[in-house]
Amino acid sequence: MDIWKFIMNYMLPIDRMHNEYQTEPMEKRDFIITSLEKWDSASRGNAKDIALELSKENKVLYVNSYGGHSSVKQNRLDEVSPNLWVLNYFSYLFPVNRLPDNFMFDAVNRLNNRQIFREINRCASKLGFHNAIHFCDNDVYRSFYAREMLSASLFIYYRRDNLHPVSYWQRHIQRLEPELIKKSDLVMCNSSELAAYALPYKDAEFVLDIGQGVDLSLFRPECSYDKPEECRKISGPIIGYAGNISSNRLDVDLLYTLAVNRPQYTFLLVGECDRTFATHKINQLSNVLFTGLKPMEQIPAYISAMNVCLNPQLINEITIGNYPRKIDEYLAMGKPIVATKTQTMRLFEKYVYLCSSPNDYLEAMDSALHLDSATVQQERIKFAHTHSWAHCIEKIHKEITKYESSKSL
Repeated sequence: MDIWKFIMNYMLPIDRMHNEYQTEPMEKRDFIITSLEKWDSASRGNAKDIALELSKENKVLYVNSYGGHSSVKQNRLDEVSPNLWVLNYFSYLFPVNRLPDNFMFDAVNRLNNRQIFREINRCASKLGFHNAIHFCDNDVYRSFYAREMLSASLFIYYRRDNLHPVSYWQRHIQRLEPELIKKSDLVMCNSSELAAYALPYKDAEFVLDIGQGVDLSLFRPECSYDKPEECRKISGPIIGYAGNISSNRLDVDLLYTLAVNRPQYTFLLVGECDRTFATHKINQLSNVLFTGLKPMEQIPAYISAMNVCLNPQLINEITIGNYPRKIDEYLAMGKPIVATKTQTMRLFEKYVYLCSSPNDYLEAMDSALHLDSATVQQERIKFAHTHSWAHCIEKIHKEITKYESSKSL
């Protein structure tokens, strides 16, 4: 590649669509979503679920997580369902993360942004998008110049993860994220802790805790699930966890302590383990069973087989403001739950045993096994379904309408 030709090409003024923005709220809107989340990922994440829910009533262009280094593949725009298109972006982007946090990073990152938004603008124009709303899902680097380069009428920064403790982001995130917050019209978060970070950089009226949505369509307690093969020979109570088994988020030492102190219980851990879990002494315990990664459609059967569900979360910078979607999945199956106590988990305190120590966990597991009832199970199920994506999207629309109305005065 002729690097100077590349630079000169993308230093030219970007072609923007010249829209006459309306001041009246639109009944239906056009959304452009940029995200760190791959569209074709095996697991469902917030950005994809939001795109799917939005597309029921609005047009949505979802920019798939970028390919970066492929010279063979070409950018491709796919219609995946009515009102929903995915832009698979494969054009070359300069690697920027290891650059020093100075003008050099900014210059190269700006070139990448210019290339990305040139293509997004082209696709949005082709699809007839009008007064588009940009919804940036934690994509701090590649969406940093959206305000300057993307043809949109409103810019939303969606902060649903704290990226600061993650080693990949640490070189640039402390400078860039506050600036991106300042440039955005609205900052939306899925917990009060994540929202609190934005308050020094944005007026409180524009920083919003919109809660969390969860797709519970797979989790149907009225169904008769076949018992997974791994569970058929287990005779005693099953204490289970289903999800990503990561030592950054789960307390492996706590799990070990619980299993040692309750040998009569089987601890069933469903999900892909990281190296810390795979090499930990917990693997030597006969009452601990790791199943490995399972397809999402099989997870309800495993939860159905559990007598008590766990969320043995570590408390650290990564998890402190995290909304654990699995709690709603457990509740939707009517299961008793024992989990680590955090500020976000207070939302569930009427329906979940919240613990601050191993002894709390041991007592709560025993109680959860013996004090369960059909009435309580129905209360859990009912509460879980108050956290639907439809409810979350309704909040997003209301806040957009409120903002647009305030700007039209």
